[in-house]
Amino acid sequence: MHSHGVIADTDAEAREIGWKYIKKMMDQLGVERGWSAMSRDRFEFEVTQGSYYIGSPETVAQRIAQVMTQMDIQRFDLVYGGGGQTQKDRLQTIQLYGEKVIPRVKELLQAGVRIE
Repeated sequence: MHSHGVIADTDAEAREIGWKYIKKMMDQLGVERGWSAMSRDRFEFEVTQGSYYIGSPETVAQRIAQVMTQMDIQRFDLVYGGGGQTQKDRLQTIQLYGEKVIPRVKELLQAGVRIE
C-alpha cells in the first residue's frame, strides 16, 4: 500500500504543511481531471479516516499499524513531497518516518495493535 503523508513534531504542524501542499496538488489534478477544489473538510476527513497519513510520529504510526492489521497489508510506502513541499519539510518527514514511525509501527504490530 502507498499513501500520501506528512510527518512533523506535532499533529497541528503536520496538518498545516499537508493542507498547504496536498491541497495545491489535488486542486491542480482536479483542474486536469474535472473535479472540484479540495475543501478543508475533505482534507480533514482524509487525515482522520481516509488515505492521508499526516501527523506526529505517534499519530502516523498508530494509523499505519491499524490499517496494516485491518487490511492484512505487508508493506506500506509513504508518499512524501507532493505539491512542491520545501526540502526542509520533505527531509523532516523522511527523518521522522525512518527514525520514529517505522520502529513504532513494528513495535505496535508485534504487540498486536488494538483496533478501536
